[in-house]
Amino acid sequence: MAWAAGRAEVAKAELFALLTSHQQQIRYSDVRTAAISAISHLKLTKTDLKTIEQCTGDSNAGVRVAAADILAREDATRAGEQAADYLSDRAIYRRLLARDVEILPIAQKQADHAHYQAIVLPQLVDGDATDRLAEVAGNKDLPDGTRLGAIEGLSRIASAAARKHLVKIGKDDSGGEEICKAAWRGLRRSKRISAKKSS
Repeated sequence: MAWAAGRAEVAKAELFALLTSHQQQIRYSDVRTAAISAISHLKLTKTDLKTIEQCTGDSNAGVRVAAADILAREDATRAGEQAADYLSDRAIYRRLLARDVEILPIAQKQADHAHYQAIVLPQLVDGDATDRLAEVAGNKDLPDGTRLGAIEGLSRIASAAARKHLVKIGKDDSGGEEICKAAWRGLRRSKRISAKKSS
């Protein structure tokens, strides 16, 4: 019934009432998921979108992902601004990427965060964030694992600028043997990738 209401573009208030009620009761999960699915077919106001944005933190995974998808579709700028809040939720993050929400600014900020780096690394590579990755890779105050992740990112970018940074890191013995070796491996990998692209 909720889905039919959405397709008919009626009963918006009733659908939002279903969505926002009984949030902690598992037996209403399917009803609430159906409600937001129906809402996705409606014309939404700014007030509606505020409610939808709140639902991106819902305990119901189906509601969370659907809410993120609606927000990304209706207000990609706002979704991008909130992207940092969604990094720990892979399903939402993937939905934002599918909607082409601008993620790079958030990815740049999280490049030195051990927990989130692996999540944002593909966007850093695609966005050619060479300088930011080089900054992280060269930061001796960071854990080796975080620096190694940045070196991996530089090697995947496979540009002359990225290789210049890898050489600099590889030559800096004070950075630690493992970091130096990783930089030289990354340099070789970068050259192989570039060779494949040009062949």
